[in-house]
Amino acid sequence: MGGFNGGDAAMTVVKLQTLVKEGKLRYVLVGGGGMGGPAGGSSSVITWIEQHGTAVNNASGSGTLYDLSSAVAG
Repeated sequence: MGGFNGGDAAMTVVKLQTLVKEGKLRYVLVGGGGMGGPAGGSSSVITWIEQHGTAVNNASGSGTLYDLSSAVAG
């Protein structure tokens, strides 16, 4: 969501909420980087994910996987 290096602010909280409400997005991986860059993007987006998502078992061990299916967007 943050581009190759995680710095692209292409995703916003409003866009994220819309994708979740429409059922187009359920899981988001926060952290874990890879390819030399931090995963995640905008801190407000990450904060929303952490506050509204449910951390789930992440078999890869890289970052934290959040389930947003029960997130109350709004």
